[in-house]
Amino acid sequence: MSELDLDELDYASFWNRVFAAADGNWKRVPTTERANRIVELLVAHQAKVVLDLGCAVGRLSMRIAAAGIDVYGVDISQRAIEFAQAWAREEGMPNVHFQVGSASNLLFPDATFDAVIANAVLDHMPLVEARRAAREIWAVLRPQGLVIASFDDPQSKEGHAYHRFADGTRLYIRGPYRGLVWRPYTEAEILRLFSSFQVEELKRDPDGSFLVVAYKQIRSPDAGVEESVGN
Repeated sequence: MSELDLDELDYASFWNRVFAAADGNWKRVPTTERANRIVELLVAHQAKVVLDLGCAVGRLSMRIAAAGIDVYGVDISQRAIEFAQAWAREEGMPNVHFQVGSASNLLFPDATFDAVIANAVLDHMPLVEARRAAREIWAVLRPQGLVIASFDDPQSKEGHAYHRFADGTRLYIRGPYRGLVWRPYTEAEILRLFSSFQVEELKRDPDGSFLVVAYKQIRSPDAGVEESVGN
């Protein structure tokens, strides 16, 4: 295949294709244990305003909003956001707001949110963009703000063909994942990505995925962001 450039990756096309057939079935998917855990953490943190990055069709955002929290859901997929907006109108939930956007270029003022959720988001972009997203998260969080992030099991997509970039990012080229951008992370790499934050918890769930719970430290977000992460 021809040489690929990280700057030319098109994330939106894959996710628009995933959500092209979004219908009422998405609303009936059972709430996961992770979603319940995230809501519990937000309530314990007394979060009033939350940003849900990579909100997809809005299932987690809607669950958080049902707890009485104002939620802003952002996703790169126009199709997913259209579905989420219609769902919120149908449920009559004025405290949840959806818009198209990128985690690495957040259009919110600094110190807007009490908490930011990045559920299986940062590993679906190149490393340089994930670092940029971590700095954006730091900026939009209020002092001592909470960030909850998850990363897919590093072994979860083995056996599928992909092109590998120098930073470890994969672009899947055939099969059900065709067009998916994903980078597997180790625990050490996750800690380096969140080195500007105070990491309170990093655990691996039974399904192999990682969950990170961290807080914004009051110092420059660039102070702890490393420029090199081992692959």
